Amino acid sequence: NPVYRGKPSITPNAAAAMAYAGDMQIELISPLDDIPSYWTDRTPRGRTALHHVAVNSVDYGADLEFFTAGGAEVAFSGLMMGYPVYWIDTIDALGFMMELKTPNPVADGVFGQIKAASVNWDGTGRVRKLG
Repeated sequence: NPVYRGKPSITPNAAAAMAYAGDMQIELISPLDDIPSYWTDRTPRGRTALHHVAVNSVDYGADLEFFTAGGAEVAFSGLMMGYPVYWIDTIDALGFMMELKTPNPVADGVFGQIKAASVNWDGTGRVRKLG
């Protein structure tokens, strides 16, 4: 069950466009609702900003302890494609959120398709839909 700022929540709705530059995934995200969430609470709607950096975590306990011991708050915990994910509010220290996610074969498959579509892309056909 999703938890936002310590209270039961729902996963917010957002539109996303994803691309790759080498091995780096780039996401452009736009919230589609006004539900209080990690998308909107510290990055107001209509403002463009670096929102988060995502890292795969193989030791959630140690990683969460690292961030929370430094004063960061868990803004959201829930599931991404069936696997645990945490959003850590590191905005005051780093200027953006940290997304901690477990190894996720479902997401790896989806993101792998997006990355494969970027290989040898010549700049034509700006939007490529998967599936």
